[in-house]
Amino acid sequence: MPINPKTGKQREVTEEERVRVIERRGEGKTYRQIAGEVGLSKSEIARIWKGWKTESKLHAAHRSGRPQKLNIRDIRHLRQLVDKDPSASLSEITVRSGLNVTPWTAGRYLRKEGYWVRIARKKPYLDSRKMRKRYTWCLLRRKWGPKRWKTKVYTDECVVVMGTGGGPKKVRRPTRAHSPTDPRYLAPTYHSGRFSAPFWAAITYGSHTPLIQVRKRSPEERTSARDRLGMNTTQYTYEILESYLAPFVYSLPGVPEDHETIEDGLGVHISVLAKKFRGAYGIFRSDWPPSSPDLNPIENVWHMLKVRLRKRISSPEKRPRNVEELVEAAQEEWERLDWGAVDKMIENMGKRIQKVIKRRGGHTKF
Repeated sequence: MPINPKTGKQREVTEEERVRVIERRGEGKTYRQIAGEVGLSKSEIARIWKGWKTESKLHAAHRSGRPQKLNIRDIRHLRQLVDKDPSASLSEITVRSGLNVTPWTAGRYLRKEGYWVRIARKKPYLDSRKMRKRYTWCLLRRKWGPKRWKTKVYTDECVVVMGTGGGPKKVRRPTRAHSPTDPRYLAPTYHSGRFSAPFWAAITYGSHTPLIQVRKRSPEERTSARDRLGMNTTQYTYEILESYLAPFVYSLPGVPEDHETIEDGLGVHISVLAKKFRGAYGIFRSDWPPSSPDLNPIENVWHMLKVRLRKRISSPEKRPRNVEELVEAAQEEWERLDWGAVDKMIENMGKRIQKVIKRRGGHTKF
């Protein structure tokens, strides 16, 4: 085979070169003469001419190439090991497989099968009881149209934390439709974490409240030795419901009864004091299935806000140096969000409901 002058490796003879060899040989030229003209060896020219005379063959014969290290059964075994433990490293998978290949080779075959290392999505833990409640809640609302979802008021709290450590969990999963939300490929989250700058807000179709910083209670307000000075029932009722939620609901078209609030089942949300306040103001709260942030579009708004904040603080000059600067930056970015996109999310609430029903109460991509 001829040598590629750029790489120094062998290369295939082109079809144009084969045609020139056959034409020159047909004109009666010798192998030496053709070799000097075309730039191929005499033995290569002899093979081309012999193939043309005996089989009228113009193209090179198909070559099988290097034998595959793994057969179909070996590859299936690798897939089964990954499906059983998506968090395992390539070295662990290779050892467990018992195959005589390197981790790099095992990874190459897995990538061909569509298994790539991905960061596990964080989703709340769901057991069978929670899934049944989610499924039932969505079944009761499966026929609601966009008009009904537009009247709801979606509220929630969010904590913006600066300086958290640790990296995201990585898993190896296939590129199937539902694999991102398969429990094996998720990083479950639980109600815990550090607090830095807590916020509250409410949204509805075409309107939203300002981003409200939740005040941290002083040590004098401590109610017990275990009180961590987070938002309690009294603070939520008088500093959030009375000061912000009620005025916001009353500012919307229609009567307050038309604008049912949707929020999670946090203790302060379902307390007796909060219920009495809502009853006095005629504000109704929807029942809520547990561990269902994917059913509240304000969770997507928090994500949009944090993305904008990450872009903003990537510049050292704009990075907040204290809580006050973080609050100011968050409130500025809140007003710059794409509220048209938020309205689209509310209009498409029916799709979220159908996805949960389809997954029998399981996780969705929202």
